[in-house]
Amino acid sequence: MADDFQPARKAHPAFSVAHLSALRHRLKETGVPVIEDQSVPEVHRFYASDPFGNRLEFIEDADGGCTEGR
Repeated sequence: MADDFQPARKAHPAFSVAHLSALRHRLKETGVPVIEDQSVPEVHRFYASDPFGNRLEFIEDADGGCTEGR
């Protein structure tokens, strides 16, 4: 890793997942800190960091709008 590496804390990828609560539970179970975000009522999401400190977003629409096939 480069000496001047700075993890991405604001810009980040977002992953659409089908079973958000199961993923949240698994990450917490393995000791990964999870940051909840309920700023958009119709959207369920949380943030976590990868092992290098980069911010990752995991998202699931309440109506299933972000699932495959829509």
